[in-house]
Amino acid sequence: MNEEEQLREGIKSLGLVVTDEQIRKLLHFADLVREGNRWVHLVSRRDLRRIVSKHILESLQIVPYLPEGASCADIGSGAGFPGIPVKIIRPDIKMTLYERKKKKALFLIEMIKTLELSGIRVEAQSFPHQQDMIDYLLIRNIDDRRMIKSLSNLGYFLIAKQHTCQLWKKTPLLRSESLFPLIGQHTS
Repeated sequence: MNEEEQLREGIKSLGLVVTDEQIRKLLHFADLVREGNRWVHLVSRRDLRRIVSKHILESLQIVPYLPEGASCADIGSGAGFPGIPVKIIRPDIKMTLYERKKKKALFLIEMIKTLELSGIRVEAQSFPHQQDMIDYLLIRNIDDRRMIKSLSNLGYFLIAKQHTCQLWKKTPLLRSESLFPLIGQHTS
């Protein structure tokens, strides 16, 4: 099975309906990650062949949980996972990619231009500030307890985890200390 067939089959299994243009953009995105990996370490070398199965499809698993017009932030975006695949499939979502490493942030900016995506921006910092208007945080492989505490102090809590993608929602009702039992439940 080639990458396009694998992508179409995976998207179908997630219950998502996409256009041929969205498939084209996702495949172009995969190619850009492979190409960019030569000058910026974006994914491990062994993952270069598994960008569709390991990264894109895992990223898309959170799409059904996002309401229309949600404001999202991809924390530690790196190569753009999960933010860019989510944005390609859900153009209605406002997306900010947070990446503290300057080389990766510049790569993300170029990728957004190349893919002609709108309603998406890059911030060269670790994560949002209190005043940022963000409904959901999209995070992959977070295990830094200090970052979890910082995010919880901003009022976010985990509402879904699919394999390595995590979706956090902002709520004014949840106290930060109540986040930790929830995290332990979902990451063990």
